[in-house]
Amino acid sequence: MAKEQITKNDKIYLARFSNDRGILGVLAIENDEDINKILAENKDTPLEVLKNLSSNDIYKDALNENYSFKKYEEEMNDESFSKMEPIKQEGIIKMFKDIYNQEDLPIEVCNLFINVDYEPLLNKMASYQKTPHEILNKLYDSKSYIVDYHLADNPNCPPNILEELAKRKNDYLNLKLADNPNCPLNILEEFSKTKDENKLKYIASNPNTPIKILEQLANHENEEVRINLVCNKNCSKEILEQLSKDESLNVRDYITINPNVTREILESMSNDPDNEKKVIDRCNRYLERLDKKEQSNDYGFER
Repeated sequence: MAKEQITKNDKIYLARFSNDRGILGVLAIENDEDINKILAENKDTPLEVLKNLSSNDIYKDALNENYSFKKYEEEMNDESFSKMEPIKQEGIIKMFKDIYNQEDLPIEVCNLFINVDYEPLLNKMASYQKTPHEILNKLYDSKSYIVDYHLADNPNCPPNILEELAKRKNDYLNLKLADNPNCPLNILEEFSKTKDENKLKYIASNPNTPIKILEQLANHENEEVRINLVCNKNCSKEILEQLSKDESLNVRDYITINPNVTREILESMSNDPDNEKKVIDRCNRYLERLDKKEQSNDYGFER
């Protein structure tokens, strides 16, 4: 019985959908322009193949849209990466791609790359929300200040690490921690005692900040602190009502977009002669949307 031939359409299908580097490498040997164009688009095509295709301008547009190739060219500016073996480069690019695609990261794979010790990737892993806690703890143990900054920025960072980072008394780290939506309450409470307005801006916008602290910040003299406060989705109706009469037009303007603002507050602001036309118009626009929402029972309404 004659062996069934693989058609060109079959090869194009494989070039587009396969993630098997062996198959993709074999397809590249065909040196068929149509197949090569598809290979140039496939993010799983081996880097060696993509590099070869880059020598031909007809694949330039496809390569410019390929995350793996773009990331490769970007990382080649890093001397340590450029000196690596191609197989290591390919593994690093794949990890960057998995993070870019919001994929889960297996612990055993993460351990491999901790041992590779490529700092840009370790920083990315430290800030990635899906990095396993076991790996985040290992990254913290690496005693890298730069990694620590990325850990402080990670909403999924274990509380024990955030607590340790807060003990450093590092201004930049503290700003990262104050902005972290899962920052432990005791850290936010301690930070709220500061006179550092930059830190207070982050605390005012942090959804994890206790309402008691938000109430205190409602009286802060810094306009940006109060603006961040009224943009906080956990800002209470009472605070919004208080600040709807704020001396700052900007503060009053941002109140209208808070999901907790009530019809009563919007109507009061709309009828306030001290408000500028743009604030009144915005209030009226949201009141109209509220009317439509109530008429249609559309509880998925967003401002």
